[in-house]
Amino acid sequence: MSATPTQRAVELYEGVCTDRRDRDEFLAGALVDHARHLSSAGDHRQALEYSSRAVAMWETLAAGEPRRHGPELAVCLRRHSTHLTRLARDDTALECARRALRLTEDVVELAPARFLPELAAACSVTAELLCDRDSGAATTLAEHSVMLYTELADGEPGVFGPRLVRARHRAGRIRTRNTDGGKND
Repeated sequence: MSATPTQRAVELYEGVCTDRRDRDEFLAGALVDHARHLSSAGDHRQALEYSSRAVAMWETLAAGEPRRHGPELAVCLRRHSTHLTRLARDDTALECARRALRLTEDVVELAPARFLPELAAACSVTAELLCDRDSGAATTLAEHSVMLYTELADGEPGVFGPRLVRARHRAGRIRTRNTDGGKND
């Protein structure tokens, strides 16, 4: 079977980065993309492997240049948490999601147009993971996600309208689980 475009991108960047460490961010991005592709195809174990490599690379890059690479680390951690969740590693997933949320909250003021969507997504993922552990925090984060997506959808309804619908659905589901003890799941 031939390599997928995302696998090919990883292979190309691995070759480039052998000699040019200043290109590691491109390899890290390719790893994130390939992990998403694998997850979409249902290969969650392999997705987690690529995602783990990406997290390690973004952590190294962010340690050297936190302002430049911290936001990408946050995105990678949020996505990594979803891969972990698919393999029932919820404790580690929650840890990653919380870290992604903190990192995103730290940078959202720098460029709101760029980071508000990521903050809304980080709130949503973290709320889902907290649902059975801290219902109050889960509800607060889910509602914050709805508020952010509402603001974003006002400006770009075609892009953020569907995300707003999903966020409202998630917030409603979390509120319902919290009021009925999860009986309707």
